[in-house]
Amino acid sequence: MQKKYAKSWLDNDSFAAWTFLSPALILLGLFVIWPIAYLCYLSFTAGSFTSTGAYWVGLKNYWRLIFNPDFWQVLGNTVYFTVATVIPSLIIPIGLAVLLNRSIVLRGFLRSAYFLPSITSLVAAGLGFRWLFQASGPVNAFLGLLNIPAISWLGDTFWAMACINCLKCLETTGF
Repeated sequence: MQKKYAKSWLDNDSFAAWTFLSPALILLGLFVIWPIAYLCYLSFTAGSFTSTGAYWVGLKNYWRLIFNPDFWQVLGNTVYFTVATVIPSLIIPIGLAVLLNRSIVLRGFLRSAYFLPSITSLVAAGLGFRWLFQASGPVNAFLGLLNIPAISWLGDTFWAMACINCLKCLETTGF
C-alpha cells in the first residue's frame, strides 16, 4: 500500500523551483509590477512626482482626459494605426507563406528576398523610406510621369500616417 502525502512548499522539487524562479520574480516585481502600481497611484494625484508634492485628486485627471478633444484624436490615431498595421501584418505574411510553399521556379530567391529585411537595419530602412517619399523623391517623380501633382507625403498629417502604416506593414511582413 502506497502512502499518500500532501505536497509541501519545502519539498525538494518546490524548493528548487522557487530557488530558480526567485531572481526572475524579484526583477519582475522591481522593474514591472512596482512601476505600474506606482503609476496607477500617480494617476489619481496631482502636483510633483515626489511624495511630498503630490496630493490626491481622485478621478479628476480621468474626467479631464475624457473631455479633452486631443485625447480622442490621439486615441483615434492609435486605433487607425493599429487596424492599418495589424490586419495587413497578418494577412500578407500568410498569403506569402502559402505562395512560397507552392512549387515555383524562383522559390529560393523569393525566400531570400523575403528574409532580407529581417536582417536589414531599421535605421537604414527608415532613411531609405524617407528618401522615397521626400518632395523630390522617386514616388513623386513617378506620380509626375502620370500627370499627378506631387504630394507632401511626410508634411501632411493624413499622408504621413499612411506612410508610417505602409512602412510598418512592410517591416512586419518582411519587405
